[in-house]
Amino acid sequence: MVVVVPTVCSWNCEGFPFYSFSLTFFVLPWPCVHVNVKASGRVTHTSSSKVPSAMKRIFNRFYDKTGLISDPSRRSVASRVSATLVNGAVVFSVLGTLGVDMSPLIATAGVAAATIGFACKDFGSNLVASIVLNGQSSLRTGNTVSIGTGTGAVRGKVADWDTRYLYLQSAEGHLVHVPNSIILNSIVILEKEVEDSALDDGARPQKRE
Repeated sequence: MVVVVPTVCSWNCEGFPFYSFSLTFFVLPWPCVHVNVKASGRVTHTSSSKVPSAMKRIFNRFYDKTGLISDPSRRSVASRVSATLVNGAVVFSVLGTLGVDMSPLIATAGVAAATIGFACKDFGSNLVASIVLNGQSSLRTGNTVSIGTGTGAVRGKVADWDTRYLYLQSAEGHLVHVPNSIILNSIVILEKEVEDSALDDGARPQKRE
């Protein structure tokens, strides 16, 4: 997602005019991630922003090789957040090196952030929730969890995870999208396979004559 905030604020950097809306274009890039659900139930992601996607792949490979984050779903969330922070830091560093006055840029970015936060409050809450929940071992890929209570509870096996949704594969084969903000404010139960636990305890099913 690229946000353009046109204003009348402008300044010169070594003879070249810069406008706040053009700088905001670079400061606020966010990969527009589209989730494609195939007939097999597999979740694939495509990004319309190549640079953040490349940076995300670098962090994903780093976390994988070093073993810092072994779970693929948690690694995906951490890589995307890390890539966004690094991209922002690089842009601010380059502009500072060029001698660009950062005050108008910071003011414009603040206005843009407030506008985006108000218009996309659900997206922001899901993003923050994904960061908070990233350390939860119960939400690892392959775990069977139950989220919520009563008739509104959802149950399934964790298939994938990003900054917006947790994807659960239900027993019926459906792919359920659960917003991260709902998970953060709901009861999460990590379920274990009853048959496997019973066999581990030495219990065997009785064969009827």
